[in-house]
Amino acid sequence: MAKEMGRPSAAIPLAEEAYHLATGHGLTPLAQQIKPVLESARSKLVAAATVLDATPSTPHAAADADRAAAINISYRHELARWKALPWWRRLTVRKPKPPPGALA
Repeated sequence: MAKEMGRPSAAIPLAEEAYHLATGHGLTPLAQQIKPVLESARSKLVAAATVLDATPSTPHAAADADRAAAINISYRHELARWKALPWWRRLTVRKPKPPPGALA
């Protein structure tokens, strides 16, 4: 999971359990095969955490956070109204589009 799916956080508990089961049942050669996989997943998780700790970028001078928040709130309300419609009504009513640049 850590290598092919890029999800080291999901791979670590599985690899740890496999390692403990193998060592608990005396399967030393299997445990030796699992240990590098476990260490690799742990190192990838640490590397991913250091990337996420980077400082956020500063907004440009013309950015207006209050206006962006108001637009986003308005979109969220429109979307909630659309989702509250019965399914058959949603077939004919157009779903609201997120505002440009919004992380919907």
